Amino acid sequence: MNFEHHPLSDIQVLTSHKGHIPINTFSLLCRKLNSETLVKFAKTVWGWGHNESYQLGTQHNIAPEHTYDIITLRRKNIVKISGGSSFSMILTKSGALYSWGINDRCQLGFGTQPASIQVAKRIPFSLRKVIVDFACGAIYTLAGSVYVWGIDKQLPRKAEVLKGHKIVKVFCSTTANTSFAVTSEGNLLVWGEQLKEPVLQPIKNVVDVACSTRNGAIVLDSSGDVYTTKSGVLNKPVYTPIKEIQDEIVVQISSGLCIFALLTKRGRIFVNDGLVTKEIHIPDRVISISCGQIEVIAATHGGEVWSFSNVGGTKFLDEMTKKTTRPNPQKMKISGKAFSVGAGASHFFALCED
Repeated sequence: MNFEHHPLSDIQVLTSHKGHIPINTFSLLCRKLNSETLVKFAKTVWGWGHNESYQLGTQHNIAPEHTYDIITLRRKNIVKISGGSSFSMILTKSGALYSWGINDRCQLGFGTQPASIQVAKRIPFSLRKVIVDFACGAIYTLAGSVYVWGIDKQLPRKAEVLKGHKIVKVFCSTTANTSFAVTSEGNLLVWGEQLKEPVLQPIKNVVDVACSTRNGAIVLDSSGDVYTTKSGVLNKPVYTPIKEIQDEIVVQISSGLCIFALLTKRGRIFVNDGLVTKEIHIPDRVISISCGQIEVIAATHGGEVWSFSNVGGTKFLDEMTKKTTRPNPQKMKISGKAFSVGAGASHFFALCED
């Protein structure tokens, strides 16, 4: 395998048995972004879902009945948005990091006070650091190369356990407060409250990772193959390929409470509930996906946003929702053309170019 220059943008492309695939490591400095979102940043943001802790950034804690134009996030040039259980964060084009929502476990990066923040506020340490990536867990956050806060750790501090490693991608799991990091060599490291030192995982050429509370971890490699582990990630995991999509090149993965979502190069969405993998049909090519606890949202090539939650029909999912999940994707009402989506546990965002 060899790296070569992509003719349309400053992306590193890896040649493999499956062809050319952008390495989606989300780096503003190195420009290793998916070609669909390389030069795009949001002028407007639409949100919906739970808002009891101000996690939507609407200046109040009333959940909107419909999708809502979040005025406080306009013109911040947002390139990434995500959330934890009841808080949210954005990364801007200039490398600044903002947070808002509940702060009961210091997850916003401002220490113990205030108890919550109603609108996006810049995290002080990002004034002197150019942030290239971040990830939100349930009550903690990772960012940059690599700083960690939350779970009562009051202020951002460098993750000394990763000293000596060049990190290009981070991910937080809600399971056992576990964190993942992808190195520049494509190695996968995992650490958490149960681990004093990061553990190297037995898988190579990793470009992305996600973790479901119930179903272990899912890993995307540079060839577009996806692997899962059922035996956990802390001790001696065994990674096995998802056979149902071996003819597809996967370019993005996401995880929720009990589900995984996979986006392929051809714009198809597949979901896996730990037992079965099936395709969800959206009437346009999908370019971005994100999972909440039990819901998946998607942005299409035409700028539409779709949402669905009947992702497996498992008994566990039915018990969790206590209601009938939507059997078909629902088109969300927004103005503007969406190019990316992000989700917290039960709140959701769409980034729009206009």
